[in-house]
Amino acid sequence: MSGSPSRQSKRVTAKEKKVIDERKAQGLPEDGSYDFRLEVEMIRGIRTQRKRLIRTKDNVSLGVWACNQAWDLKKFYPGQIIRAIRPYSESNIDVKFNELGGNNGMTSDGGVGAKNRYMIVLWKTNYGLYCIPGVISVNHLDKDRVGELVTMVTEDKRDKIIDHTAWAGLPLIMNLNPSMLGAAPSQIAYADLSRPYWVGKTEQITDKVGSLDGDEYLRLVCLFEQKQKTWIENSFKEFGVDYINVPSITPTPPSDGRTDGNYGPNVMVMADHIFNGQYNSKFKAQRIKKKHDEAAKNRGVVKK
Repeated sequence: MSGSPSRQSKRVTAKEKKVIDERKAQGLPEDGSYDFRLEVEMIRGIRTQRKRLIRTKDNVSLGVWACNQAWDLKKFYPGQIIRAIRPYSESNIDVKFNELGGNNGMTSDGGVGAKNRYMIVLWKTNYGLYCIPGVISVNHLDKDRVGELVTMVTEDKRDKIIDHTAWAGLPLIMNLNPSMLGAAPSQIAYADLSRPYWVGKTEQITDKVGSLDGDEYLRLVCLFEQKQKTWIENSFKEFGVDYINVPSITPTPPSDGRTDGNYGPNVMVMADHIFNGQYNSKFKAQRIKKKHDEAAKNRGVVKK
């Protein structure tokens, strides 16, 4: 025997209330005009969860509301080029209005924007990846700002550019994943030493973008340390105090454009090292041979 109409009505009401309460808990409209859809996928061992915002009247996805990835730090290496989202406080007063899926968002703490940026992994910590972000143009930057950047090029572009960051010597050589095609970064880019960025190990990333050879990675680290030392010295000067520091690594001489003789075997060892999945320079062997020859010549000079 079926329940009485009044009991059925109460059950329906309780069910509807539960749905409304769940929507409220997620911040969704009570009328059901929007909903969330959870997607889970596994690609190359990286588990990704995406929460999409769905317009229910036509089942159209309006974008990814949140994304969580679980990736293994062991699969990343120094000098690897990745792509990750870099958020920033929205400071453009003329930014256009958007209700959903635009270029910025309004949070309880203020307006924010975000860009998917290419980054070079400097090192790893338990938190995630410590990276140097890249930019693709310096035309809108002043001279002092450009002095905080380092040019990066693919080998076929190295002799075809006007290097805006001559303070750092020759441009860094980057190797890009050829299978990315149109999704790959520009063949001429700039590493921004002034704003390193942490990528947490649950954040959304694209991992197989490219890499630096070991000797080029060494140059990047040395240039980064050189700039850091300058910035620290300037800060101490504001107190009227000289900052005394003996660097653990000799800065790269700007006139050389490569690494100086003090690095000796380290340059060759690092250039010879190949990480799993790394993209390597086709002229790396020539560079290594040149370093071997230079080291042998220097040893001969020392003996005399």
